[in-house]
Amino acid sequence: MAKKPTYEELEQRVKGLKEEASELKRAKKALRESEKEGRTLIDVTSEGYWLIDPERKTLDVNQSLCNILGYSREEIIGKSPFDFVDDENRKVFKSQMAQIEDTTHRTYEVVLKNKSGEDVYTHFSATTILDESGAVEGAFAFITDITPRKRAEQRVNHLNAVLRSIRNVNKLITKQKDPDKLLQGACNNLVETRGYDNTWIVLLDESRRALKTAEAGVGEAFLSMVELLHRGELTDCARRALTQMGVVVTEDPFSMCADCPLARSYAGKGAMTTRLEHEGRLYGLLSVSVSKDFAVDEEEQSLFQQVAGDIAFALHGIEMEEAGKRAEEALRQREAALETRKNELEEVNTALRVLLKQREGDKAKLEERVLSNVKRRVLPYVEKLKRGGLHAQQMACLTPLESNLNDLVSPFGLKLSSKCFQLTPSEIEIAHFVKDGQHTKDIAEMLNLSTRTVEFHRANIRKKLGIKNVRTSLRSHLESLE
Repeated sequence: MAKKPTYEELEQRVKGLKEEASELKRAKKALRESEKEGRTLIDVTSEGYWLIDPERKTLDVNQSLCNILGYSREEIIGKSPFDFVDDENRKVFKSQMAQIEDTTHRTYEVVLKNKSGEDVYTHFSATTILDESGAVEGAFAFITDITPRKRAEQRVNHLNAVLRSIRNVNKLITKQKDPDKLLQGACNNLVETRGYDNTWIVLLDESRRALKTAEAGVGEAFLSMVELLHRGELTDCARRALTQMGVVVTEDPFSMCADCPLARSYAGKGAMTTRLEHEGRLYGLLSVSVSKDFAVDEEEQSLFQQVAGDIAFALHGIEMEEAGKRAEEALRQREAALETRKNELEEVNTALRVLLKQREGDKAKLEERVLSNVKRRVLPYVEKLKRGGLHAQQMACLTPLESNLNDLVSPFGLKLSSKCFQLTPSEIEIAHFVKDGQHTKDIAEMLNLSTRTVEFHRANIRKKLGIKNVRTSLRSHLESLE
């Protein structure tokens, strides 16, 4: 049988219990103060605080998390973190929460959706809560809003992508001389480098109707857009871009441009549209879809205008090259026509030379026939007249007649008539008399002219023969022509 404790032992035990109770009370007070201090730190920290139970339901949040999400504390308590992410980021949460039982601490990034539906980029530093036995009681995490940093990174990455697009377009410009391939290649480059979500280009004629179109990332909706452009019906952004300089920014085409066939392609995005223009020559329009934040960025707009300027410059170069080719072709055709005309003229000249040669032959034959006729049919009768007993005056007339006939059939007569083609018939007649040794007075009597008239003709003959002021005998000069 157990021995009963003495009074002193009981008193000692009671004293010990009182001390333990006091110690426990002090510990609870210290714990309450610690919890109060911890809660105060959680409430005043700029980081969000999120406490969940083993079933992944929210037990507690601080005001910073409410500010990050845009919800009140009451709207968050009892919900799962899965309710505040999209499908893609739900996978991230699921992967991380699957590690709660196996890890004590985890860090990761996830994109939350705030009450307005906007993305909030966050960094989670999560810790698993265990009880004394090591069983999981839940988990908590401190959340940092890193949206500004992510936006800055995205902006830098986007601008780098646009710069890559510009470089690629410039490379394309130096190689591609086909306008259709140039436009399509430019659209593809602007989208493939992830600079823009979609791109379209239209070239317009003078009546603002579509000549050529190209797109990348738009899809079948662009067919309806092309139909409008071919009819000369422009969308609001296109009309504004054609009437003002710079970039036309449409922050929310989906709601602001309901009549545009491409509105659905711009859901959640902004748009930029500008003219393709070089040295006052308007070629058309360039339009792209891009994040709303980027669309209003001045540096973004400047790069976009640079792309449009490069494309317009390339179109100008192609236009000038085509104009040069047309000019070269026109020149080639003109040269060919001139060559043909030259050949035709050469053929005509050849024919003329043949005709002239034939004419000269005919002329020679005619001269021979005339000379033959004079010799056979005229001179014999002159000779009969001389023997017919003519008196002196008749002989005076017959003698020069015979002389002239002889000169006519002589080589000298032919030479004189050909070389002195500027002499009048009277001057040629007097030249024959001079060559035969007749004096001025004799010539005047035979031709029934005054001596002054004969002297006048002699002076003209010397002038036309080029011996006017030369000390030489006219007769000697005429004889030298024989």
